[in-house]
Amino acid sequence: MLNYLLHASLLLGVTYFIQQFLLVKETFFKLNRLALTAMIFISVSLPLLEIPPAWSFRDSSKNLTEMITRTDLLSNNFDESKFVDKNFSKKQKDKPLTVPPIKEVNWAQTILFVYFIGVLIFFLNFLIQLFHLSKKSKGLENIQDGHYKIYELKNESPPFSFVNNIYLNPALYDYETYEQILAHEKLHVDYKHYLDKLVGEVLLIFFWFNPFSWGIRNQISNNIEFQVDDALLHQGTDKESYQLSLLKVSTRIHPLSFTNNYNQTLLEKRIEMMNAKKSSTSSSWKYLLILPLFSLTLFSFNPVNIKSVDQPVIKGTLSSKYDHVEEIEFIGSFKNPVGENTFVLTNITGKVEIMGHDKETIEVFAVRTINAPTQEQMNKGIEDIKVGKLVADDFFAVYLDSPYSKFNRGEDLFSYSENCDGAPCFSYKFSIDYKIRIPRNTNLIVENVNGGNIAIKSITANTMKITHITGSVDLENSSGNAELETISGDIRATFRSVPTDESSFKTISGNISISYPRTFEGKIFQKAGDGNFSTDFPVEPKFMKKQGMMQSFHIGDGEGTFRFETTSGNIELKSTEL
Repeated sequence: MLNYLLHASLLLGVTYFIQQFLLVKETFFKLNRLALTAMIFISVSLPLLEIPPAWSFRDSSKNLTEMITRTDLLSNNFDESKFVDKNFSKKQKDKPLTVPPIKEVNWAQTILFVYFIGVLIFFLNFLIQLFHLSKKSKGLENIQDGHYKIYELKNESPPFSFVNNIYLNPALYDYETYEQILAHEKLHVDYKHYLDKLVGEVLLIFFWFNPFSWGIRNQISNNIEFQVDDALLHQGTDKESYQLSLLKVSTRIHPLSFTNNYNQTLLEKRIEMMNAKKSSTSSSWKYLLILPLFSLTLFSFNPVNIKSVDQPVIKGTLSSKYDHVEEIEFIGSFKNPVGENTFVLTNITGKVEIMGHDKETIEVFAVRTINAPTQEQMNKGIEDIKVGKLVADDFFAVYLDSPYSKFNRGEDLFSYSENCDGAPCFSYKFSIDYKIRIPRNTNLIVENVNGGNIAIKSITANTMKITHITGSVDLENSSGNAELETISGDIRATFRSVPTDESSFKTISGNISISYPRTFEGKIFQKAGDGNFSTDFPVEPKFMKKQGMMQSFHIGDGEGTFRFETTSGNIELKSTEL
């Protein structure tokens, strides 16, 4: 919403400057009216359009959807700064007592709340003006003159018109002036200028905060007066007599903003335009600038239609007629079962369940599913998609083995391609679901993308690193330092013991619920974003410090560090008895 308002406001600024500095002195009043109306509608509708990535002047890597790439996450290079403001400062809190749920200020919501309050106020003002005009009309004498209805005012209000109704006080003017006023207002009715005025009012309701909106509304009023003045003179009205009539009806009383009237505040400009030299056709080039200027903003600022990019079939873009389901089982072990060992699982799509047991074996049960619209494509999937295995002294890895993926033991574990030479690498859909048993006392690294949740149970390790994109992460009855991350999904964990090093729990869209034993101590960093933070553990409020959107505080005297971050969700730090 905010992006739309900012983009539309920018375009309204372009509209204002085009009208103010390029078209304002041109006497093509009908064309000016058409151009101004068109630019207004372009300004408010153009930001809603999505464009193909090939049309955009921006680096596609800066699109949010494309920034959440599987390769980034699966290669251990997930950078939270792409999604969360990195300038979050840390806060400190120390000691016990209880802290109520900590509600972070959501500035985006606050700004939108103020915005909608403004919209409501301006809308009510508009309705009040309509009500005032309706009430005023009921008490006035009127006559029907063709399709015009003429109301006789009783005070010194200036003449004005709205829809087919004309309001004026004939007693204030001589016959010639009265006829000119009436002719003037009839032209407003014939040209349906009330529509222009309503466009200006609606624009102001929704963009009341934008100074360009106020300027555009004035430009609308100016141009329709210029147009009527020019039309009257072309009909044979004497220029000097007409200008004298304008002076006679001068008044300080302000008419309703959405009505057409003898706009006295524009008197000098109107007389100047009546006396101005008519524009030549050679100046029409100015109007040709409108399209390229707005096109430039379209290609520079509009959102990219991610759906127009060829998507991998694992997202379900193919209708499947052919299915292949295969069960894969194998048993392995670490070459050196004594010591600190690490088990690694990398996957693209599928459910993952891992449980610790008291055996020294690694038991892998996988279900490989291939879906394709043709037999040939299904056979290609069967050939391409395999379960790979890598065993070292203290390292056991299970990974996706395909022509389009790469697994390395090291910092960048896993990467894969979705697009090959401008076309999807995969002409089929696939998934691999895992149920795995590993020695309980094993370090764990799991990297998955989508297709299901990750569930880990009964692991006793020094470190656990679980990375996901679409789906929840559940850690049950485990212990050790944990690093759990997902983009869209909840994070839930229960620990049997309190780690002494650093643990972190991060999600973009989801809740975080972490349970530690009652003996839990450590330094807490938390950012709940749009949600609340609550804890069962005692915290003394005087030690809570707040800088930016990040808070920090101590629970007890523990040396461990615990980081909880979500952009959209709640954070719960619970005390539990296991």
